Amino acid sequence: MKERNDDATENYPPGGSESGDSDSDSDSASSSSPTLLSSMMTSFISDFLQTFSDHRGSRQKRGRGPSSPSAPPAPDGNIHHTSSLGSFELLDRYDCCMSAHEFRGFKNEEGRFHNVVELKQRIFEGGCRVEAREEIYPYLLGYLPFDCTAEEREEIRRLKRREYRELGSLAKREEPNRKELSVQIDKDIIRTDASHPFFRGKRSNRNVQKMRRILLAYGAHNFELGYCQGMSDLLAPLLYTVKDESECFWCFVGLMSKTERSFDQDQSGMHTMLLALSKLVKLLDPQLHTHFGKQDCRIPYLFCYRWLLLHFKREFDFSDCLRLWEALWTCPFCDKLQMYVCVAVLQQFRSEIIEKSMTFDDMVLFTNDLSYRIPLEESIRNAEILCKFAGKRGKRILSAVPPVLESK
Repeated sequence: MKERNDDATENYPPGGSESGDSDSDSDSASSSSPTLLSSMMTSFISDFLQTFSDHRGSRQKRGRGPSSPSAPPAPDGNIHHTSSLGSFELLDRYDCCMSAHEFRGFKNEEGRFHNVVELKQRIFEGGCRVEAREEIYPYLLGYLPFDCTAEEREEIRRLKRREYRELGSLAKREEPNRKELSVQIDKDIIRTDASHPFFRGKRSNRNVQKMRRILLAYGAHNFELGYCQGMSDLLAPLLYTVKDESECFWCFVGLMSKTERSFDQDQSGMHTMLLALSKLVKLLDPQLHTHFGKQDCRIPYLFCYRWLLLHFKREFDFSDCLRLWEALWTCPFCDKLQMYVCVAVLQQFRSEIIEKSMTFDDMVLFTNDLSYRIPLEESIRNAEILCKFAGKRGKRILSAVPPVLESK
């Protein structure tokens, strides 16, 4: 999305304030009342949601979200929207995706990447083309360094392949704890995306067998964490994209380093995230937060558990899920953007939630039923808007969330 009016949102206030927060920072609220701010925020987000919903592009599936007539294209082929906040141009997403050719253009003669910040910004804004993902993901997930030469990169691959083979051998050892881990993996892999053609056929499918080997090897690699339910869900889109088994394993290691704390056995990491999410909604949409506060639930926002654990993997098909993950991996201003994506999705459906007075049980059913109904690009862009509105207060809220770990 290109913004024509650079000053359009410069002084726009966020949609509420934390209790007792009287900051005088540049991101602090104006003297307007919280109710007025909430109303302004809701109106602003609704305006953007309607704009994006009117132009989904050819890649959006039919039936995802409410349909509305498309705006007429401009002479340049794109769709323009004018609101009280300025004029915006909505670009076809595929035209903005990074190709393998463009990705290689960031390498110098030695094979080192330059302007990595710009490269990641490009991916954040437009994602990667489907055919380029297998080449790009090892870098985004920390398996291959951006700053090494082509020769050094091949040596890393050679060493990592050998390490993966050693982990595979270690995973085959007959030990009680490994047997228990193997039983749990065997149960999960035959249920993971079983209807997808890539995994259809259960244990007789070679891709399912590959998934099993990778998960067993990860259990040996990260012995302290081992295997937990949900990991097979996170692995499936990567396995579908990165065909080389060793490279897929190390990409999965990098992905797990970004979400490992969500799998803490005592659930402390997830509880911290849900509490932070509650505070973000209170900051950005007090009315919606008040509605959820009426629910009888010991753990706030527990209906968002799956979204946070799997980073919306079950809410989208593989291609759209990976587009969202690309934005999360490369976001230049927030390493916990998934928290704001949760807020953005809740706000997209806030009217229905409030008008129907949804209880906690209703919300569990409602969020589970949102699969393939969430507008992808709208959610990413509105998450960005929400993050910038939240400003320093949002950063303080998310400072309590477990940090992203370095790839092991």
